[in-house]
Amino acid sequence: MINIFVLFLISSLTGNLPAFKVGSSDFAYIGLEYRIQVDLRGNPPEDISVKTSYGNVYRRDDSTFVLSPMEGFNEVKVKLYCKRLICDMKTVEIKKIPEPRLVLRGETDGRISRAALAGEAKLYFEYPETLPEEMKSRVYSFNLMLRDPSGIPLFSGQMRGDKLDKAALDALAKAPKGVVLVLNNITTITPGNALTRQSTTREIVITD
Repeated sequence: MINIFVLFLISSLTGNLPAFKVGSSDFAYIGLEYRIQVDLRGNPPEDISVKTSYGNVYRRDDSTFVLSPMEGFNEVKVKLYCKRLICDMKTVEIKKIPEPRLVLRGETDGRISRAALAGEAKLYFEYPETLPEEMKSRVYSFNLMLRDPSGIPLFSGQMRGDKLDKAALDALAKAPKGVVLVLNNITTITPGNALTRQSTTREIVITD
């Protein structure tokens, strides 16, 4: 109660105290940096500090701090200080990075038509809405194999980008009904241009 009263009194006499910026995420992912943005509101950066209920916090710049979440905790309390006074506090939920779902646009329950494949079909990863955009990757390349209903390979090739190339579409036009697309050896690229090989494999049946 004393701290709250002192905080109110100082705020009344000296103007606005710093606070966490509105709109920042309340989710942090294990193994990835969680940025804590501070609205200084005219206060000297050297008076500002951030502390958490566990883990280490590092200052990135005058108004940005970084926390690296660790396993073993479901949430972390983050407190903002101006000198020795608590100015703001928030609870951040700790999550594991979700496994994205590989999707071929135009498919329905693992089935797709030739017309859809020749049109706007492209390969992409479906991420949870809560995942920040800078953590979402797009398909850079993938391997495609066409397999007939009896299991015999008809075509195999490395696709550059997220769509089937002309050679794959030509092979598909000659393939029998019920041919299976096998998609694997997928390489993704992040917004920062980092490439990663994914272990995901999908099989999709051509319906016509």
